[in-house]
Amino acid sequence: MIVEERYIGAQRGLHVIAASRMVQFLRAFSSTITINYNGKTANCKSIISLLALEINENIKVRIATEGPDEEEEMKLFIDFLSSWGDDVDAEADIDIE
Repeated sequence: MIVEERYIGAQRGLHVIAASRMVQFLRAFSSTITINYNGKTANCKSIISLLALEINENIKVRIATEGPDEEEEMKLFIDFLSSWGDDVDAEADIDIE
């Protein structure tokens, strides 16, 4: 098991579009990956589980991976989170009239 603490940096926190991208990215791996925040743990491969955490912007979370490709999954997920943020939020700016 590998455990890291990181910040979720999207301006609006972990919203539907960001959670959807996260799940799509992580489905390529066979290891289990979870995020722990505010006493709750979510499966990172489940949009509903992620949204239930109600993560706001720039919140520190605990990420844990376990399984055969845990090292690669954690490294690439940390890279994903580092490059993620404003580009995800930009697509969330949708006006519905």
